Amino acid sequence: MKVKRLLAGIVTAALGLSMTGLISASADIKSGNNNYTIEDIRNLQDFLLKKEARNLSNENYDLDGDGVWSAFDLALMRKEYVQNQSSVKTLVVYYSLVLPDGTDASASASRVIVDGEPYGTTEYMAKVIQEETGSDLFEIQTVQEYPTEYRDVTNQASQEKESGFRPELATHIDNINQYDTIFVGYPNWWGDMPMALYSFFDEYDLSGKTIIPFNSHGGSGFSQTVQSIAQLEPNAEVSAEGLGLSRGIVSTSRDTIAEWIANLGYHKEPEETEKNLVAYYSASGTTERIADYIAEEMNADVFVITPVNEYTDADLNWTDSNSRVVQEHNNPDTRHVELVQTIPDNFDSYDNVFIGYPIWWQEAAWVVDDFVTENDFTGKNVIPFCTSMSSPLGESGTKLAAMAGTGNWLEGIRFTSRSSESDVKEWARGLDLTKQTIANKTLIAYLSYPLPDGTDANTSASRVIVDGEIYGSVEYMAKVIQENTGADMFEIQPAVSYGDDFNTVADRALNEQENNVLPDLLNHIENLNQYDTIFVGYPVWWYDMPQMMYSFFDEYDFGGKTIIPFNSHGGSGFSGSVQEIAELEPNADVRTDGLTISRTVMASSENTIVNWLEKIGMKKAA
Repeated sequence: MKVKRLLAGIVTAALGLSMTGLISASADIKSGNNNYTIEDIRNLQDFLLKKEARNLSNENYDLDGDGVWSAFDLALMRKEYVQNQSSVKTLVVYYSLVLPDGTDASASASRVIVDGEPYGTTEYMAKVIQEETGSDLFEIQTVQEYPTEYRDVTNQASQEKESGFRPELATHIDNINQYDTIFVGYPNWWGDMPMALYSFFDEYDLSGKTIIPFNSHGGSGFSQTVQSIAQLEPNAEVSAEGLGLSRGIVSTSRDTIAEWIANLGYHKEPEETEKNLVAYYSASGTTERIADYIAEEMNADVFVITPVNEYTDADLNWTDSNSRVVQEHNNPDTRHVELVQTIPDNFDSYDNVFIGYPIWWQEAAWVVDDFVTENDFTGKNVIPFCTSMSSPLGESGTKLAAMAGTGNWLEGIRFTSRSSESDVKEWARGLDLTKQTIANKTLIAYLSYPLPDGTDANTSASRVIVDGEIYGSVEYMAKVIQENTGADMFEIQPAVSYGDDFNTVADRALNEQENNVLPDLLNHIENLNQYDTIFVGYPVWWYDMPQMMYSFFDEYDFGGKTIIPFNSHGGSGFSGSVQEIAELEPNADVRTDGLTISRTVMASSENTIVNWLEKIGMKKAA
């Protein structure tokens, strides 16, 4: 009780509310200076729930049953409200007939251009409502298409209205019952809704639901359409607070629509936003301009990569063989550029990092090198962008990713001095920068060398048969791991086959081991940087990993990544191979709780593998 009273006091003090004059709404409510009055409850509900409170005079909000209306009760009210809101599904239904450009002077009334994109007027309103509410979206379409000439459309619409004709609909809502609130949008035709809307209301029973109308018009507003909807759906709650917009202002109506949604109480709670950074070096100002557009669109912070010894115009004169930039290009050892600040403030807090640079001799300006190598991009999306007169992005982004060694590097883009603000922002908007993109992506890399059946009695050690399917023993382990983690799969293969005879394979393997031969590999991982965790599987040959595994670790830098070993064996377990991997990849986290399974029990090892994955926290949720 002390905790509850303390909370009540804190909330009361914060809001400056009087706690005197308790009004009893129930015989169970106790009086006292630390209790809330009905008016206090009403005011606090307005504050906490961010919506107009109902008449509470006959309600008991002692939700925890302690005999007083306390701050704890208000917390329960808030929890209940949020839970109820999260269960409410909303749908935006709209009809928007857009006539082709140039068909008729009057046709422009059906279209609106926003950020270079054409929309139907009602379609654009629906789009904004959907974005502001997080609703599902459904477009009403008719089986019989309307004419493409404005006058023909209006004549047909007039005839349909006069005759009461209901056009057949081509689209249908799969499960209308899942929605509690339905926004319904339409243009105003001849002082009424298009008859397609009448077909819509004929098809669906919206009893018990809330209908919120919106429309675009040429000056007539809603006319009597809201009353018509109420008559067509007598058991629904048809809101009188719909939004009608003149077609002439629809293109600039986003703020108006957003304010209307907020006043209705349907504005979706903002999700946890990701934090973005735009880091760039600009020699001529072009990259700076592009960076500013990206930062504005992505609500990003900006970090200017600045050399201690800044480049002058003369330094940047690539036509002068004696200029600084030409000398640095010709002598790579002189390219190191010290920066005023290498690591941005609070760099760990950013989810997405854009890196911008000009192209110098078909590669990223080396001014950005220290920024890339000195920052840890683990857990971040990294998006390169470049500027140039004619040179493409090329491999500049890939090379920077290799230099960094960390981060999920996405495909970059090239801009020119002619790239417009709308072009840049459209590209930025189209990027998939969800947290799922950077969420601990996993790879299974495995070596499995099963020999054909019948070649030698000893070859059975390399194979396992499960449910009638033949696998290499390590291959089977990789398969089960993949099924239970959802990881990507990569098979390590030799460039030159070891043959299909047991003794030949064994002899070659021993020769390679004794002479420390690193055989060439046939295939290669395209983008290792996207993976945070790597399962590495292999058999034991001559009490060690096959030399192909040494080739594998020699090819890739696993710095900052987690390596989880697994293997199959004939009795020797890991044989010190885990320690070998740790020495080969000193900057990786090589786990010592890997899994080693004897080949003799491999066929019945699925549960063992699954239990191991659960134990190490790598099994995906069912």
